[in-house]
Formats: sequence, structure tokens, C-alpha cells
Amino acid sequence: MPDNVSNSAKTLAKKLRDLHLHAGEPSMRVVASRTAGVVSHSTVHQALSGKRIPRWGALELIIEALGGNPAEYQSLWKEVRVQARGLAKETGPQLGENTGKIRFRLERVESFGHNAEEFLAFEHASRIKEREGASVAADFLEGKIGDMWSSALMQKYLSLLGESQRWEKIAEIKPNLRGIDMRSAAAAHSVAGLFDDFEDFGEAARHEKVALRLDPNNAEYAWYVGSYLDSLDMHDEAHNYFALSHSMNPGSVDAVESFMSSLIRRSEFSRAEAVARNSPPPASNNPAIQVLAGTALALQGAFSEAEVLLKSISERSGQRDRALTQVLTALGKEDEALELISSRWEQHRDEFMSGFLYVEMLRNAGDSTAVRRVLDEIGEGV
Repeated sequence: MPDNVSNSAKTLAKKLRDLHLHAGEPSMRVVASRTAGVVSHSTVHQALSGKRIPRWGALELIIEALGGNPAEYQSLWKEVRVQARGLAKETGPQLGENTGKIRFRLERVESFGHNAEEFLAFEHASRIKEREGASVAADFLEGKIGDMWSSALMQKYLSLLGESQRWEKIAEIKPNLRGIDMRSAAAAHSVAGLFDDFEDFGEAARHEKVALRLDPNNAEYAWYVGSYLDSLDMHDEAHNYFALSHSMNPGSVDAVESFMSSLIRRSEFSRAEAVARNSPPPASNNPAIQVLAGTALALQGAFSEAEVLLKSISERSGQRDRALTQVLTALGKEDEALELISSRWEQHRDEFMSGFLYVEMLRNAGDSTAVRRVLDEIGEGV
């Protein structure tokens, strides 16, 4: 692997963040919905946070959902696809550079327990990679792991296979990782990501639960468990993990958004609005969180307050415009609502949810000709 891999990974992550920002910072769920459910919101989160880059097909859909040109990203993706999975762990949580390095080293040492042979193998593989490349280092670790699939070396092994783009080998070992419990939290989290990549959310959730059991104070692990369960429509159990993640990290945009969405699904509207109101930055300033807060207000019947809040959001998104359209309708401002959703659809023909709402607004207005026209436009897009 070239020496500039880490720089390429940072460049790709920055380009994705810039694209997300330019698109108005839509929530992970909104981006996932634009892929027609092909990509889960947990995969979107991992891609945009730079924690793990998914397969090209998934990343291509994410880029298109954000209005980008996939061709501009493919060469970078080829270099850093799975290396990004290990990037977050190797740099540690963003608590300052030195703190992150210290925590990583502690996690790495403790993940091997009393197994000095595995720890030395990890260090030796790092040196082999520097001298001979990622593929040779992966072969070395394969010999050390053998059939001990729960080995703490598995995280490093998967990362090296990804760096050397040995996708067939990753697919080959996947069945051996099903149903076992990894011995380290980092390895379990990495394996969960592997199963998520294959859209096997049940096994991904099981491995992520192991990671959380081994590292019970990790808010990120709790969030991923909830996300995988949510993808399986196990909403009640997912809610418990979203609540746990939020309690451990109330300033996380993902934790707050998922917790609020879950509360709204459970009709706990006042509690959802309170979560947004009491959230510290950066969550409190996030447009997606503010839209959810406006939605929670509207669902409590506070339409005027919801209108003020939604109109105060400077970055327009489909989620914001659709929520505001429905609030304006509830306030009897049908003309303003119809103009808003019409403008949204004309500018964003890829947002089918906006098209659906536009059809309903036109039908309520009695404009059957316009209803047929918009339905045809949706059909052309599909």
C-alpha cells in the first residue's frame, strides 16, 4: 500500500464531509432514505464520520444521495476502503491528540489480556507492513490466527486485508466469524462492521453487543447496536440502546437524533422536544435536530411555535421543508404550504418523499391535472 494512504483517507473523509455540508447536512436517516433503503443509516453514519468506508456500490449511492459525482471519489475509495474502519480506533476518540494516543495504547494492550504471543504478533505485523506491505502482513497474521477466529488479532487482520483490497478473502472468512464471541471490544466492533457491510444486521448487532459488553461505557458501540436493531425493525430494543448512547454522550448529533426519532415513534413528543432543548452543542445547533424538535412541537399541537422554529433553520433540507409544509397546512396557510413544497419538488426531483407530499397537497387543492403531472415526474425518476 502506498505511503500516502493515511493522507488519502483523510482527504476522502474531508470530501465526504464537505459534500454533506454542501447538501445542507441532512440526517443519516434522510440520506439513507434517498437510497430507497438500499443503504442503512448506520452505514451512512460510518461513511460520513470517516470511521469505515463501505463497498463502492453503497458509497456511490450515498454520494448520489448528497448530490455529488461518484467518479470524483472512486480512486480515493480504492486506496482506503477498509483501512478507514480501523482509523478511528488507531487514533482514539477525539479528546485531544495525546489523550487519544494514550487511550488507544491502553485499549490495545488490554485487548490482548495475558496473551503475550498475540500482542507480539500485532507488533510484528506492523513492522512487516512497513517493510513489505499490507498483504504480506495479513498473511503473517493469518498464520498466527489459524482457526482461533475470536482472536484479538482479527481487527488488525481485517484492516490489512482491506488495505490490500483482498475482498474475496474477507468474504471467505466471514462464515467463520458467525456465532462466535470476539475476545476484545475493538475486534468485535470491527467484525460487526464487516457483517453490516454485507447487510447482515442480525449478526452485526450480536457482535456489537459483545463489543459493548466488553467496553460498557462506549456510547458509540451502544449507538451501533441500536442502529442495527432499528434496521431489523426491532424498534423497542433499539430504543433502549439509543437511550443508553444518549445518556453517555448527550452532545452527539447521532445519539440525539436517533433517540429523538425513537421517542417520536413511541409518541413521546414532549420528551423528544425536551431532549432537543436540553442538548449541548453540537447537537443543539444541528439542523436535523432542530427539524425533529419542530416536528415534536407540531405533534403536540404547538403549530405556531413549530412554524417559528422551522422557519428559523437557515439551511433548507427536504426534511425541514416537508415538516414546515405540514405545519403551515395545519395553520390554514395552504397557499404558502403549496408554494413551499412545489418549489422543493421542482428543485429536487430526486426527493420522492417531497413528490409524494406535493401530490397530496395538489389532490387536496382539487388540481387533478397537476396530480397526474407530478405522478408522471415521479415515475420518470423511478
